[in-house]
Amino acid sequence: MHLSIPLTPLAIALLGVSELVSAHVVFVKAVGSGDEKIAGYGLGYDASNKRDSGGFFPWQKDVTVFDHKVVHNKWNKKYIHTGCGVTTDSLVTQVQRVDQAGWMHVANKKKAWPWPWQDTIAGGFNDIKWGIDHMAWLEWGKKTRFDNAIKQTLNSGIPKVVPGGKVKITAWQVNQDGGGPFKCMIDYNGNANQWTTEGLPVTTSCQGNADSIRPWGAPAPCEIEVTLPANLNCVGKYTAQRICILRCQNQAHNGPFGGCIPLQQLEPTPQKVVQTKKVQVPVVKPAETVVLPPKVVTVTKDNIITIIQGGHTRVSVPTKNNIVTLTQVIERPPKTVVEVQEKTVVIEKQVYPTKVLTDIGKPIKPSPRPPTNRKPTEAELKAGLGGEEYDDSVIEELRNVYITDEEKQKLGKQASQKSSYYKRKLRFRRNADEE
Repeated sequence: MHLSIPLTPLAIALLGVSELVSAHVVFVKAVGSGDEKIAGYGLGYDASNKRDSGGFFPWQKDVTVFDHKVVHNKWNKKYIHTGCGVTTDSLVTQVQRVDQAGWMHVANKKKAWPWPWQDTIAGGFNDIKWGIDHMAWLEWGKKTRFDNAIKQTLNSGIPKVVPGGKVKITAWQVNQDGGGPFKCMIDYNGNANQWTTEGLPVTTSCQGNADSIRPWGAPAPCEIEVTLPANLNCVGKYTAQRICILRCQNQAHNGPFGGCIPLQQLEPTPQKVVQTKKVQVPVVKPAETVVLPPKVVTVTKDNIITIIQGGHTRVSVPTKNNIVTLTQVIERPPKTVVEVQEKTVVIEKQVYPTKVLTDIGKPIKPSPRPPTNRKPTEAELKAGLGGEEYDDSVIEELRNVYITDEEKQKLGKQASQKSSYYKRKLRFRRNADEE
């Protein structure tokens, strides 16, 4: 195979034993603002995989690519908008299941795997159902994992989220085109077939240019923080309930690369809240007794006047010229009025967890590249080319690139590894041409 890829002077530092057209980022940790003690990961991730170099195999075997081919370039890419992508692991595992004869033919002759350069076979993509159920099983069993990338022991499980909350992803950039920026989308049905919301707010992302190239500093971690919709409504059902899928991907030409992260929405819980608030309440107030002013009544002789006083009746017969003075007392009925008063009440409302993730702060930035005046040796150049053939002009350009001590050390390590995988791969292709 003869590649005609215009390599920049920056490319040699991190090519290693990997091809320029292979995938370069994996999501090793993901936590939600519902419970940051539970740490998920991107579907297809293998916690036991090596993270100390940037070669194709084994370092990239669990890296997700959203394309029909695991390995491709910008001229033959076939982007897939649905699903959760493919990894080398998921592909070759399916090949072993359904094509034992083909697998043994390659293995017995010690040929390189042809499948990553071909369209992914049915069943070769990341298994969403198995991945989610397995993550739930790890959580229920209180299983932990040690991540070789960030050197942390984590409580495995499905990240817990709430409406309007956040998800923080730790991405492990294997080499240069595993950088950001990342864009994210979410599927409320939890099957990755139709994205409910695309273009979620990404408040923090990995460094990188418009093509997601971050030339220096890999392999290294970087962080992505995503804000979820306020009307979040996860309805996917697996072994666990209320599942969404969050998919984040970069813009690399030979990708995109990234991953799918299952999320579990927490149910709100009833909570009694004691509040003091102003309410209108009816108040019965006694009415005032009204005493009318005395009034003189003139009566004629021998008229009988009946006087009721204190519930007792007595008869009075006035004589001539007597004056009778009457005082009237009116007892009014009590009245009801409405007043605004402060009253302590206990109410019950649905409450989500309120714990919010600590701000990530500034994204991780690569260290400034130190000055250098040394060129790669032929052995280091060969390690950087990774067993592939390139245009003579490109090789000459790489031969004259100045590299740092750290880059020289990485290339020396990669040269000593001398992945026989690439020798077998090249031989396989030549054998295929001869056949």
